[in-house]
Amino acid sequence: MLKIVKSNYSPFMVQMHHLSSSIVVCKRFTKKTKPIILYKTISTSCSLIQNRSFSGTSPPIITDINYEKLKEFICQNEALIIDVRTKEELTATGVIPNSFNIPLDELNTAFELTPDRFLEKYNIPKPDKDQRIVFSCAKGIRSLKACRYVADLGYKNIFNYTEGWFGWESHKVKCRNIRNNLSASIIMSVYENVDYDGLLAKMDRKSVVIDVRECHELAATGFLPNSINIPLGELENDLNLPADVFEEKYKVPKPDKNNDEIVFSCARGNRSRRAAEIAFKLDYKKLYNYTGGWAEWSEKKTST
Repeated sequence: MLKIVKSNYSPFMVQMHHLSSSIVVCKRFTKKTKPIILYKTISTSCSLIQNRSFSGTSPPIITDINYEKLKEFICQNEALIIDVRTKEELTATGVIPNSFNIPLDELNTAFELTPDRFLEKYNIPKPDKDQRIVFSCAKGIRSLKACRYVADLGYKNIFNYTEGWFGWESHKVKCRNIRNNLSASIIMSVYENVDYDGLLAKMDRKSVVIDVRECHELAATGFLPNSINIPLGELENDLNLPADVFEEKYKVPKPDKNNDEIVFSCARGNRSRRAAEIAFKLDYKKLYNYTGGWAEWSEKKTST
């Protein structure tokens, strides 16, 4: 069915509505302006949204995806996942596995960087125009803005995770296994959880123990024996330090990426989980999260 409605407010505007079972197309024609085309379709797993100026070529498509589709992308390493929340939000809540952080207010300048500068700043290669990119935020609003921005730059394979971090967290499913970027045939675990007894065993093996709490927390409560204190907000920077600078700062050798076991601890296992994910992105291989944190350690020590 085609319905044409002339505007009562402007003699230069005509609206055409074409209705079908699954697609609504709305074209608005105004004098001396390009028509704007809006598509909305409904699918069982995702929806396609377009809102672009149309000038004879197919406009980019932004695809909304849900938790299950995002989990599939993560487990099969099929997309670059960019979280556009602020660094403070990520520190407070955690991150989606295998995601990278480019805050929304940095996105404009980030995608204008040269590939070399992009890699240097964000530790990932700058995506090409055909690469599959998923944007995420807290609830899917800022990520949609990010999608629209890169679509205007000519990126063609764009996905918006509409549930955001809060949706991800509500599913309470930790997708631990992701595909190793260096080999499509190898599936590896980001980190392993250890309990109190597991931590003692790691300490006996001289594993590196890093406490990612703030300095004032350690001053108030105490610290794990032979542990290094690197607050979570400083971890990524300090694990990237040259070995001699790291050793000068912490008075211990910098952990080896391939050979040293690193156990992360915090108050109750949340920040240490985030720390293990950060270390994994920096190519550290043998990573462990002490899930009980200082709370469990102090309780066990008091009872013995």
